[in-house]
Amino acid sequence: MFENINEISVLVAAILAAAVGSIWYSPLLFGSVWTKSARLTEEEIELSKKQMISATVKGISAQVVFFFVIAKYITLSNQNSISVWSLCGILVMLLGTHMLQSVIWEKRSIAYFCIQIGYTALSVFGGAAIISFWPW
Repeated sequence: MFENINEISVLVAAILAAAVGSIWYSPLLFGSVWTKSARLTEEEIELSKKQMISATVKGISAQVVFFFVIAKYITLSNQNSISVWSLCGILVMLLGTHMLQSVIWEKRSIAYFCIQIGYTALSVFGGAAIISFWPW
């Protein structure tokens, strides 16, 4: 099922996506705006700092699964002459549509949505580029 997938490229894509996420959601970029738009309290922020190692391991694990799926799509697209970038664009649009539900139902701000979808697009396209162009 996962033949023709380079596991190292998947792991590198997942680790880099997590690293980009840690910068993306830090005060250096969008952290303070995201924190306000996510309506996090100081207590929630302090609690999340205490659980950072556990959350990071879980997050990277989720990214590995996600990028294995992306890698599978890449191998299928190579066999069927479908553009990898088209698949990624469709995936980002689907995820964006799903994330838009948080704006509608949870009454999140557009800033929250833009920060979330920006990171999603960056990680999907970046991870796909790593997996696609990794030296086999």
